[in-house]
Amino acid sequence: MRHTHLFSGAAAAVLAALLITASSAPAIAHESLTSSSPTEGQQFDTAPQQVELVFTDEVLPQGAEIAVVDDAGEDWVDGEVTIDGSAVTVPLAADMPDAGYEVQWRVVSGDGHPISSTIPFTVGDAEPVSEAHDDGHTSHADAEAEESDQSAGLPTWGVVTLAVGGVVVAAGVAFLAVTLARRRRS
Repeated sequence: MRHTHLFSGAAAAVLAALLITASSAPAIAHESLTSSSPTEGQQFDTAPQQVELVFTDEVLPQGAEIAVVDDAGEDWVDGEVTIDGSAVTVPLAADMPDAGYEVQWRVVSGDGHPISSTIPFTVGDAEPVSEAHDDGHTSHADAEAEESDQSAGLPTWGVVTLAVGGVVVAAGVAFLAVTLARRRRS
């Protein structure tokens, strides 16, 4: 009977360690963009009055930047970036001509990591902005492909550390259970 109780206790401890490890992993994830106005590839008849970006969680006010550039590299932002929780907005110039534009944004997520991307849109019958700008910015499609490539690799070090820690705890509990069972037999 004692061996059954000992085994049950060890199994419960291993299960608890694994659950703690698994439940900690989502806390490492960074915020991501959930919606935007303009949306990617959106075509406006008249220029929008502002850009609004909404994220999965609050972003930090330090380092928040939004630029809305045309093919010539001219920035059409007309005011300061405003952050209200998970929403980031910036007003645009009222005299934006018909053209292709790209929202280039960068914010710092709540965990302190910077995230950024671009969102192309057009006003009027204009052509979209070119895929790459002379200032080194890339298109939204390129940024998504790069982000996808990064997420397809190894998990972040935090997740790896938690997983290894969980395995070590589980092995320690199993070793302790076996050692105690052997001592009680003798």
